[in-house]
Amino acid sequence: MNLESKPIILEDIGKQVLCYGKRLTAAEVCSQVDKVTAADIDKVATQMLKTQLTYAAYGEVFSLPRYDQVAGFFK
Repeated sequence: MNLESKPIILEDIGKQVLCYGKRLTAAEVCSQVDKVTAADIDKVATQMLKTQLTYAAYGEVFSLPRYDQVAGFFK
């Protein structure tokens, strides 16, 4: 329903053209989503967990654990 607004539609078209070189139809997007397998998700998750943790916070940060403590959970 978000794509019912003309400015949002134009933004979506612009993003798709920049990323894919064309505007994808809803059927094309659904088809791509349907092709994703559990193995695909596992592969991406494994790759992501091998990279250094990005730790960001906003607001009251005084009680947040230190970066090294949080990063230790992902080793």
